[in-house]
Amino acid sequence: MVVERNDIVIDGQGFTLQGRGFEADGSVAIKLTCTNVTVANFHISGWQVGIQGFFDNNTIINNNFTDNHHDIAVYANNYRILGNNLGPERIAGYNNIISQNQITLENYDTGFWITNSSGTTIESNNITLSKLTTFFISTDNGEFQVFHNNFQGDF
Repeated sequence: MVVERNDIVIDGQGFTLQGRGFEADGSVAIKLTCTNVTVANFHISGWQVGIQGFFDNNTIINNNFTDNHHDIAVYANNYRILGNNLGPERIAGYNNIISQNQITLENYDTGFWITNSSGTTIESNNITLSKLTTFFISTDNGEFQVFHNNFQGDF
């Protein structure tokens, strides 16, 4: 699904967007090519990327992501990623907030891949790690904040 309209809410109402498997090269469930969009209440499973964002000021809220290579990949600024059930994320941009999510990294080696960014905030999430999780955050820049998160798992 390619979203090309600004200033809208896309409410999945609990419906599932099912992909062919996360190893299918280049598959994206929802591609945001506009601003001020809210994507809410989807179950997104089996994609290379669940939601991919290229334009600023979007919100991803209350979605359930399973079995994707990257649940969310943001290449823009001022995203709010709130209240989702998700796994690994790719973040490149400024002032992006990841808050109040259930983040499960039990089958992944890296949780957050943050590059070309500053001002990223990871706060108030419940984060489950495992022995497979090599890096919680992989980054080329130290200008991010991580605080008030609950970490659990098999360390």
